Formats: sequence, C-alpha cells, structure tokens
Amino acid sequence: MDLSLHEKAVLITKSPRLKDNPNDTDFEFKIINVLTDGKPSNILYSLAKYTPNNKDKLFFYPGCDVPRYKVREWGNKYNISITTDESKATHSIAGKKTVNACLQDIRYFSEDSDVYCSWLRLNFQPSLQINELIALIKQCEYKSVLIDRNSCNNFGMQSFGYGKTYNHSPHTSSTYGFKCFLGDMAHSDWTTYNRLTTVTDEDFARLNNLNNPSYTVYSEQSLIELVNEDSAIIDKTMYNQIRTMFESTNREDKLMALSIMSNCNVKPSLHFLLLLLREFSGQIVSLKEHKHVNFKSLLKYLALPNWDYLTVDDIIQCLMNKDELTMEIITEVADEVKRSMQKDHNTKHFKINTITVSDEVKNHMMDKIKLQQSTQLIGKEE
Repeated sequence: MDLSLHEKAVLITKSPRLKDNPNDTDFEFKIINVLTDGKPSNILYSLAKYTPNNKDKLFFYPGCDVPRYKVREWGNKYNISITTDESKATHSIAGKKTVNACLQDIRYFSEDSDVYCSWLRLNFQPSLQINELIALIKQCEYKSVLIDRNSCNNFGMQSFGYGKTYNHSPHTSSTYGFKCFLGDMAHSDWTTYNRLTTVTDEDFARLNNLNNPSYTVYSEQSLIELVNEDSAIIDKTMYNQIRTMFESTNREDKLMALSIMSNCNVKPSLHFLLLLLREFSGQIVSLKEHKHVNFKSLLKYLALPNWDYLTVDDIIQCLMNKDELTMEIITEVADEVKRSMQKDHNTKHFKINTITVSDEVKNHMMDKIKLQQSTQLIGKEE
C-alpha cells in the first residue's frame, strides 16, 4: 500500500455566521490528510494469526466485523477483554474491511488557499485564531482549503451564471464563489465541490502499522474462528429444523429455537438467520426471553432498522453490510421477488418476466469478485 502520496490540508468544520451575527468570529478547523493519487483499491496484506493468552486486551481497528458480544463471552474463558484505548491494548485486530473503513471518500467544498486567506483578512480583524488559521493554511502542502458543506451557508456564498447572481443551498449546486466578498474574479477562483479521499491522522497511523513489518497487527479472521469454534452454523438443514421448532405448540421448542439463533456462528448463518427473523418475529416477540442479553446483543450487531418487520431490501442491505451477500442468495431472493410480483401484478395482457438488481448490489458484488481474484493472486490471509 503506497501512502506516500498524501498532503496535509486544512478542513473548516465551522465558520462564523456573518449574515446572522456579524460579531461572530469563531472558527473550528482541523488538519486532515488528502490522498493525492486517489483512493487505494483492493489493498491486501498478510496479518498474523491471533493466539489467545491470559489477560490479553484487544483493540479493534475500524472495519472489524466480529460481533463484540461474542468476543466478550468467549474472552471470559481466557480472562481476555476489549479496550477502546489503543495505547492500553496488547493486540490490535484488523480485518479485510479495515483499509477502506479508515478512508473517507467525501465531497468537500474547496477554495484556493490564497483566495481563502484573502477572504479572511478582508472580513475579520486580526486575532490569535485567525492568525493561527492562516499560518496553518500556509504550512499545508495541499493548496486548497477544504470546507465542510454544512458550513457553506455560513459564508453567504453565491453562484454566478448567465449574468445573474443566485442564492442557493450548498446541497443543490456544484459551483460557489467568494465574488460577493472579493469583487470580480476569474471563474477558476470560484469555490468548487470535489470528491476527495481523506484520512485522519489516527487512521493514517493505523494504515502505516498495517504496512510496517515490525508492527504486528492480528487477523480478525483468526479471532472469528476462535470465537465461533463451538458455535453452530445455521445452514439449510438447521434452518428447516428451527422452523419446525417455531411451528411447534411446545413453548420449550420455541425457546430452543431462539437460543440457537442467539448463540450461532452469526456471519455464515446470516442469511438463514434473517429469514427466520422475518418469518417468526411475531412468535419471538411473544417470548419474554427475547429481552435476554444474548438476543439483544445479536440484534445490536445486526443493526436492523426494524428487526420485527423485515423487508427484502433490509435483508439484502444487512448481507451487504456484513459482506455475506453471494450470487446464490441474490438469485434465490430475485426468484422469490419475481414470483411474488407475478402473483400480485400479472394481468391478462401484461406479464412480469424479468427483474434486475440495483446498481448498489451490482457494484458490491463486482468489488467482492475483484477482492477474491486479488486474494487468489496474492495469497490468502493467514
């Protein structure tokens, strides 16, 4: 991974509301890194296999998807704990999604550094904060100031075109100018709205750790295997068995079904788990045991909008979020949707024969295929 192609930039997160309060001079800003060669894609790295030891403290890098509640439950056997303070950790854990999770691909308004500094001098009296901001802008290699779009209306910005001036929301236009403050300026000096890949100093340090052979970061996959070594996987056969339990008139059968769901190996069970939630949510809610900690922790991990009223879109979105969507599942769900639509919407003269998936699903699967191909070339995570 080449992280050398980056430059420091100033990001304005809050600016004075000149129109509302001319006496307001308070800015909020920070330094971020801009990747000047675009966003790295499909970066793979070899991670060490994690072996548990007594009193280990685990810190998870962004993008780790292992359920924390299952780690805590498993860790009790080894006196292993989780910490949110990286400096106190004995082991840092990273996963396949860590690199992209550390990067932010965001649209920012950007203004030429010299123009922005001129605007500051023109509109604000010299102060320690203004002087500090100007000095930081001058020190940064990136020659534009980035402006969070939530701050844009604070500048009283306007756009210009066809001889007219337009006031507008920053969410609906791609070109803004400081012309109302600086007078006539060339078109190239107008504030522009650009998509950039940025990374905080904290996440930048973590990405460098992944690249540094002398700094050991451990594999999330090896931890998942340890955490789930005694957990059942809900496959097609077990899915049908659990359905039978929920359909039973015996309350103990229903409780057993709920227990299996709450304590299963979640990720490889995810599709059938979601199908069970969709089909039997009413029965689950009727059991007071659905408020027990394991089931509540499972729901927290799944992060579903309405777990007791799942739609097909909810299921697909959850599978994408957890990187468990497969072509087999897409085909199965597409066939189900097609049959349902044919049943409800076919007419004598109009028949539904073809459906397609969204661009979001297509792009997700394309990225997944590229990653799998890269893994085969570079070598699997050890």
